[in-house]
Amino acid sequence: MNIQFDNPDPFPINCLKFKNNSIHTIGLPKYGTFAVSCDSNGNGWTVIQRRLHGNVDFNTTWLNYMNGFGSVEGDFFIGLENLHHLTAYAPFELYIHLVDHNDQVYYASYDEFSIANEAGEYEIKSLGEYRGNAGDALRNQRGLKFSTIDHQNDVDDCLKTLKGAWWYSSCDDSNLNGPNLNCNDIGKNNNIAYLQTNGCIFWKNGDTYLVLKQVQIMIKPKKIK
Repeated sequence: MNIQFDNPDPFPINCLKFKNNSIHTIGLPKYGTFAVSCDSNGNGWTVIQRRLHGNVDFNTTWLNYMNGFGSVEGDFFIGLENLHHLTAYAPFELYIHLVDHNDQVYYASYDEFSIANEAGEYEIKSLGEYRGNAGDALRNQRGLKFSTIDHQNDVDDCLKTLKGAWWYSSCDDSNLNGPNLNCNDIGKNNNIAYLQTNGCIFWKNGDTYLVLKQVQIMIKPKKIK
C-alpha cells in the first residue's frame, strides 16, 4: 500500500485538513506518500484498521501486515510500516470504535500512541492515558511486539488459539484481527473458551467481553498542551 516518492510535497501529513469522509493521499518527508481513509466525522482521524464486512482475511502473513492489505474503501489494515512512520513523525492519539451484535457502540481512546520500526518488530512503544466505555483492554500490550501467523512473538501461543494477528499479552485481552465477525451466540458471549475457539472478534471489558461485528481503529495528531 505504500508508494515511495522522493518528495511528498504538497501532500498533507495527516487527515486534519480534509472535510469529507473519503480516500486521500498523505505524505511524510523522507518516506513517501500513501492512500488513507479519512474520517472527518471524528474530527480528522486517519483510519488504520477497519472491519465491517468480513470479506478480507486478517489471519495473514507478516509481510502483508507490514505492507498493508485490503481496500481503504472497505475492510483493510494500513500497514505496520506506514503506521510506524506516522507515529514516529509526530505524537498521535489512538481511538478504537467498537460495535457489538446488539448495535451497542463502545470506544477506547488513548492520548498517546506509537509503535517501533521493523527492527523493533513494531512493538507498542507508547500508550497514553485511557478513557472510554469499552475497558482498557490494550494496556497489557504496551511494550509488546506484533505477532502474525508466520512471525510469532507471543509466549502463550495466542496465534494458534485466536487465529489472528495482534500485540498479544495473553489470549483473553483483545482480538480485533481475528477471523470471525459473526460470533452472535449470546448465551456464550462471556465464555472465553468459546470466543477463542471460534476466532471471534472481542475486547475485554472488566469481567465481561464485548463480542464485535464492527471495528474501526483511528489515529490523529495529539494536541500538545
